[in-house]
Amino acid sequence: MTSSATSLLFEEIAAQIHEQKLKEAAASVATTAMLFCSFAREVVPHELRDYIFSKIKNFLATFFSELTLVFDEYDGLNF
Repeated sequence: MTSSATSLLFEEIAAQIHEQKLKEAAASVATTAMLFCSFAREVVPHELRDYIFSKIKNFLATFFSELTLVFDEYDGLNF
């Protein structure tokens, strides 16, 4: 193997390892979020949850004031 081929092989392996770690981190964050949500449903009173979510919604609305929905058409049917 030439040094350039070896270098490319190591770069490819490093990219795969990086991708694997990103997937693991995303799975960990998703699991934590799901656990937090189920905990919040069980412990936090409904009124407090509504208040918190309305504050979060208002905060996010300052950044995203427009929502665009795109409906693709396939064989004359909307999906």
